[in-house]
Amino acid sequence: MQGHASLLEHRQWRHFLLMLQDTADACCQACRSEAKCNVWVWCGDPAGCAAGRSHKECWLKTQAALNVDKPAGGRGNGARLL
Repeated sequence: MQGHASLLEHRQWRHFLLMLQDTADACCQACRSEAKCNVWVWCGDPAGCAAGRSHKECWLKTQAALNVDKPAGGRGNGARLL
């Protein structure tokens, strides 16, 4: 798990499931339980996240060409491999 990193080329991913999860770990587990999920995003900010996303929203996504060594959108402050 990597915090504050965008590993996706936004035109290449497909969002296929949105849910609420209490923790990032729970969102990760939800992704692991879906065969086509290889990317997930969780909003951990109590004030909400970009584009009007709510706290605890978990987005399950898939991307064919995922390169975890080269973030597409960069890494924010405090980024770390979890």
